[in-house]
Amino acid sequence: MRSVALIALAFAMGCTVKEGEAGPGREAGTDEEQGDDTNSDADADDSDTAADSDVPEPDLDEDGVPASEDCSDEDPTLGARSEDADCDGTTTTDDCDDTDPDSLTRLEDGDCDGVLSAEDCEDDNPLVGAGLEVVGTGSFHGCALDCAGTPHCWGIPIEDDRSEAPDLTLKSLSVGVYNSCGLDLDGNAHCWGSLPADLSPPEGEFIQISTSGVSHTCGLRPDKTIECWGNNFDGRLDAPEGEFESITAGNHHTCALNAAGEAQCWGLDYPYGRTQVPAGVLWASLDAGAVINCGITLGGDVLCWGRDVLDRLVPYAGVNFESISVGGYHSCGLDFAGQMYCWGGDVHHDAEGLEGSFYATSASASNSFSCAIDTTRRLHCWGTAGPPMTTPPPEL
Repeated sequence: MRSVALIALAFAMGCTVKEGEAGPGREAGTDEEQGDDTNSDADADDSDTAADSDVPEPDLDEDGVPASEDCSDEDPTLGARSEDADCDGTTTTDDCDDTDPDSLTRLEDGDCDGVLSAEDCEDDNPLVGAGLEVVGTGSFHGCALDCAGTPHCWGIPIEDDRSEAPDLTLKSLSVGVYNSCGLDLDGNAHCWGSLPADLSPPEGEFIQISTSGVSHTCGLRPDKTIECWGNNFDGRLDAPEGEFESITAGNHHTCALNAAGEAQCWGLDYPYGRTQVPAGVLWASLDAGAVINCGITLGGDVLCWGRDVLDRLVPYAGVNFESISVGGYHSCGLDFAGQMYCWGGDVHHDAEGLEGSFYATSASASNSFSCAIDTTRRLHCWGTAGPPMTTPPPEL
């Protein structure tokens, strides 16, 4: 009754009471107010739900990739699975096999053929993997360099183990009759096999080395001058002065080419005239053998001189050779397609059955056997010398 009286008094005084407003003695919060409060709470709940949907996924390693898409959200070096399917830390474009976390990367294996780049002969060709780069043959042994620069030798293991290759990384190789030599990555000369004291190489850097394997070896210094060591019988150590581009040592003589393609030879000449270079000829390359020399002229022809027996001086006519190798009884050459041809010395079967049979990337001819590397970088040897010269280790 008191509330009614107060309301009546308010009307009498011209005052109004707003809906939901507490009057004197009235508690705040009518049913209508409580209803309004209920609606407000519902709106707040809706706002919270919307806010929750806008919260980003966790990214604990702060690499910018949400946890649900991250290879590992605890390792910032591992990114999104969409860019690295096998989660090995290498992106798909840089991974040889993005389904195999143990596969090599393209940085390690450029052509993704499973062979490390440092050991791969052609790291842009998946058809060619590890194998051989250079081969040479002496009278009783052969040696080859694989594409990682490791030498491999085989043959008759006598006289200071000429068939035992040194534990070195080499960038070039020269095989002679009784010993072999090579240059390490710094250009230092190393020789092994039958090595009298005077055949130990001098110190210092060389850019090329060529050994006869008999009595002398010559090297080309960085300034293009020639230095020879060993037995100076018949002046085989008396290299000409001046600058030269290449050298090649025969059994008892040596030849060199200068930048103009002019050749000079020195050492034992009699009785075969092996140091008498044909006059007026400019050469692209030369190779000195036991008693003959052969070279490719700047015009692409092959000329040989020295002891003319068993057709040693008669190369294949009409063939444009890229390289040649001269042995004791025969010679072999490669044309620009890698086809190999051999001539002379057929009595020893050194050239028998090989014409047109395979392609090769390097060939060398010795007295009675030859070896060549085919386009897959595998080694082939043949000749009358027989095992073990013609049977190199099976891994080659």
